[in-house]
Amino acid sequence: MLTSHNSARSKRWLILAIGLGAWMITFNISSVNIALPTLIEALGAAFATTQWVALSYSLTMTVLVLGVARLADMYSKKQLYLTGIGLFTFSAFLCGSALSVNWLVGFRFLQGLGAVLMTTSGIAIIAETFPVEQRGRALGVIISFTSLGIAIGPLIGGSLIGWGSWRLIFWMNVPIGLITIGLIRQVVPLRQSRQVTRQFDGLGTLIWIMTIGCLTLGMSQIQRWGLVDPRTLCLFITAVISFGLFLRFEARLNQPMLDLRIFEDWPISLSLLSHALAFMVISGSALILPFFLEFVKNYPPQQAGLLVATSPLSAGLISPVAGVLSDRYSPRLVTLAGFISLTLGCLLVSTFDAQITVLDYLICYVPFGLGIGLFQSPNSSVIVSRVSRLRVGIASGLLTLSRTLGQTIGISLMGLLFAISIPSGNHGTSPEQISLLPPDTLISAFQNIFRVEATIMVCAAIATGLAWAMEESKV
Repeated sequence: MLTSHNSARSKRWLILAIGLGAWMITFNISSVNIALPTLIEALGAAFATTQWVALSYSLTMTVLVLGVARLADMYSKKQLYLTGIGLFTFSAFLCGSALSVNWLVGFRFLQGLGAVLMTTSGIAIIAETFPVEQRGRALGVIISFTSLGIAIGPLIGGSLIGWGSWRLIFWMNVPIGLITIGLIRQVVPLRQSRQVTRQFDGLGTLIWIMTIGCLTLGMSQIQRWGLVDPRTLCLFITAVISFGLFLRFEARLNQPMLDLRIFEDWPISLSLLSHALAFMVISGSALILPFFLEFVKNYPPQQAGLLVATSPLSAGLISPVAGVLSDRYSPRLVTLAGFISLTLGCLLVSTFDAQITVLDYLICYVPFGLGIGLFQSPNSSVIVSRVSRLRVGIASGLLTLSRTLGQTIGISLMGLLFAISIPSGNHGTSPEQISLLPPDTLISAFQNIFRVEATIMVCAAIATGLAWAMEESKV
């Protein structure tokens, strides 16, 4: 257990334990994405059904994150994390043993529940253990683990598929999960919540699940059904109505799942907004870039995976530096620098054409990755530092929610923009038909998307600048 004086050695082991869990979560996302084409053949499933292997995971995290964040403020964060890593590890074994795609989707829901327990309570453990002057550095190291999982997921996943089976992608999480459980039990202190009363907002949680579930399903199906399809409209209308009910219901509770007073702090609200906007761009880029590399440049998947990995690797290398800089200087300044770097990266990538070389690609794309690494830990540190210790769980939950919502909306929005960018005389906007499009058509759509993403990042930078100005005006 950690000693009362929280020795530096114990803190390093704690960061390693939380970092391994963060690595497992992101490695699972990126490695499973590379396995989807194999799953279609191995399990004899349709493309639309196989997509739910990825969607069920992110959907579970999005709809449950606020409820879990409330639990993190009510109960022991260590016990919640142990429950999450145990469920994640067990469901990974079940996923690798699935005999059909339907069973695999079901097990992925369970794995998403384990992931959201780990993510929310993990950030809260860091915020609770480290003082403000060390928190940015600690979060920077955790984000390095996260970026490493994203970077090597496609590489290791593709190698495991080629060497053995897609099942190994899931099964390799089992021994790592068991090691992480052992570390968490030893190095994380058992602290109970300081709240005297404990009330869980069950009805609010159900309304929230309906709200985000309908929004996510509507966004994911808009390309298949169309925006004006009655089913799409019904989902969005239900999401709006249930969201209004959620706000009304939460405002009347003494101990709500989402304390709306947290949004009265405008710097927190703007920080969460910029966080979501950034992840819209990050997830949308991850969706579109492989199509350019494989269908315009005709690179094999292995080379495309290596090139895509340059962004998260750059982010992982710069994240600890960003944490140190945010502890020494203003975290807002480092966050703003990250958003400017992301904007520059989007503008540079929007110039890609069929003649671009690997060296040109790296020169243009590395600023994108550096921007990711620069903004995450300072922005996260600012948010959790502006709330009381009793509400650090809900703050970390809102961080996770802003990320997952940004990822969901980003994938759907960039996919929709891609379809709009295809001239009406061309067909093949579905994933199975994209390879049939002329390279010039793909290049034009690709460039348009990254110009839109640059605009989104300008909005994120403006939101950060406003938050910084508000903070300075109160000093």
